[in-house]
Amino acid sequence: MKLESKISRRSLIQAAAGLTPIAMTGCASLPNNDDIVLRADDPVARALLYFPNSRDVPSDNPLAATHQPSQTCATCIHVRASAGDGLRKCPTYPGRLVNEQGWCSLWAKA
Repeated sequence: MKLESKISRRSLIQAAAGLTPIAMTGCASLPNNDDIVLRADDPVARALLYFPNSRDVPSDNPLAATHQPSQTCATCIHVRASAGDGLRKCPTYPGRLVNEQGWCSLWAKA
């Protein structure tokens, strides 16, 4: 017995139209991105080995082979925002603020 599934264009559009208000409501309730501090358990932060404090970077991780304790987000070329209250914007993590004393595997001297 062959089972075929056909979805009409009309039912696809109706389903999308029904989900639009749900998606918009969810987006409207998000906090202001400027207020979100990057956490070490964030998936992107974990992938790039981000640590809020440069002193906590494990020396046994291959991504941290060249890490030096003096390397921090405050001295990284990627961090383009001016010094503030210890948190800065970084284009590597859009919509997030990184700790000035933090470090990730993309660190490059400014």
